[in-house]
Amino acid sequence: MKFLIGAIIGLAIMLGGVSGAIDPGVAIAASPVVSALSAYSGKYKDELFSTLINGMDIANDVTVETMVKSDLKFTKLSVSDGYRPFTSTEELEGDELSYSDTVLSVQAGKRELSIDIAKYQGEWLQEKMRGSGAAKGENDIPFAEYTWNRVFAELAREINDKTAYHGFDKSDATAYNDGGGTTYTVGDYVTFAVGGVTNYYKCIANTSEGEDPTDTPAKWQKVNAEAVAPGLGYHLAALITNGDVSPVTTAAHTASNAYDNLHLVWKQVPEAYKNRGVKCYISRNTYELFVEQYENDVAKFTEKDGATVKYLPRTDGKCEIVVASWMVGSSRIIMTPKENIYMGTDLLSDMNELEVVKSTLWIMKAGIRNVIGFQFRDPEAITCNNLV
Repeated sequence: MKFLIGAIIGLAIMLGGVSGAIDPGVAIAASPVVSALSAYSGKYKDELFSTLINGMDIANDVTVETMVKSDLKFTKLSVSDGYRPFTSTEELEGDELSYSDTVLSVQAGKRELSIDIAKYQGEWLQEKMRGSGAAKGENDIPFAEYTWNRVFAELAREINDKTAYHGFDKSDATAYNDGGGTTYTVGDYVTFAVGGVTNYYKCIANTSEGEDPTDTPAKWQKVNAEAVAPGLGYHLAALITNGDVSPVTTAAHTASNAYDNLHLVWKQVPEAYKNRGVKCYISRNTYELFVEQYENDVAKFTEKDGATVKYLPRTDGKCEIVVASWMVGSSRIIMTPKENIYMGTDLLSDMNELEVVKSTLWIMKAGIRNVIGFQFRDPEAITCNNLV
């Protein structure tokens, strides 16, 4: 016991030196775990939120706007053709300039977690604290830094894989109705409380009356992360429904047609965008099917390794293939300039919050709040297929 207490005190002192913000005497009284996490989060909050954004694959694939407070309006100015031979007569046609708006909105999301101090003492200290026989000067792994980096890395993965593309408008979800003959079909969203906590669920198999997410979990998928903000898949579907984007019809991707499907979409890209170059965003599964057909039907006559293909062949290097981890599970092919897809957040705002508190004698709580949003800037610059 004396060794354990001494180890805790030593860790508090060590972390105080790392953060430069902990008084060891105060830290011991308040719990070294809470003090260390709180001090580190306070000093390095901005760096942690920057790491959150930079840690997402989508941040490398699209344009990132880091100062969106609520809404960011993209105003498109269109100028009609009107160049003509010179005459002294004034010949105005009218409506030469037109304006249209697209709005990038950010929504607030949160991550809350509890940390059992007893588990920390029994596991972290045992595994990570430097033993008495360690070489002089050997450092322990900083608990606070390690903990927050892992938490923010997992949060980045969740936003990237679930919210960025698959996010939906949470107002589309209705409170689950357990009676009255109410049934749900695939694609319906509901809210349902479990243990006093309201969760969002997506119906993935048609239900009968009373088959709620607890009774029949196989028919429901929890989609809390997807409910934070509408994703790119949601916005693209809306553009297609409104007639702003006309998708190219392709068959379901297979190892015999995925290469051909990409070319079907490429053929419909407006020539002006072909000349400038576009990105071809596809999921990893679609990419692997594309490579397989490429190796079987094309590469065997030219080169051995089809996996090295980074540009769609026969496009003069104007169509760069981007394997988008954030499109996981999607069969959509999206061709557009990188500058036409936006992810918005606010790194310079008090909208980003990170708090640590001790809630009971042995349990502490941590909360993270941030804002995030996704949008296409100009529908005319998007060419896609009809698969979702």
